[in-house]
Amino acid sequence: MPDVTGRVVLPGTRICLVEDHVVLRDELVNLLVGAGADVLAAVGTVDEGHRVVTAHLPDVAVIDNHLPDGRGIDLCRRLRQAAPEVTLLLHSATLTSADEQEALEAGAAAVVAKAIRGDRLLHAIATHGPPH
Repeated sequence: MPDVTGRVVLPGTRICLVEDHVVLRDELVNLLVGAGADVLAAVGTVDEGHRVVTAHLPDVAVIDNHLPDGRGIDLCRRLRQAAPEVTLLLHSATLTSADEQEALEAGAAAVVAKAIRGDRLLHAIATHGPPH
């Protein structure tokens, strides 16, 4: 939801982030917190992602596709079964159209391209996450 300045804000949206690149993960946490989201956990592997999402049951899980112990698409598939109420967003720099289709079939609500600015991610969370 945009505020009066047009900036997307996510007041109280509960988010778990799964991103293996520490610098990018920290930048995304800052972006999300700056938009008013509550980042419950920020981890870097499929196994950690599964653990924190099923433990916290956030409104939204933002998941990178290329993780050291597997693919985010496969994590989406597992989470769709274990935590069906969580909105899953796959966040990746390199996805083919076949990967995108597979992610949607695996339970992702949307696939968001990584970008220098985080506007796309914030808009996807506002669009697919809980209403405010």
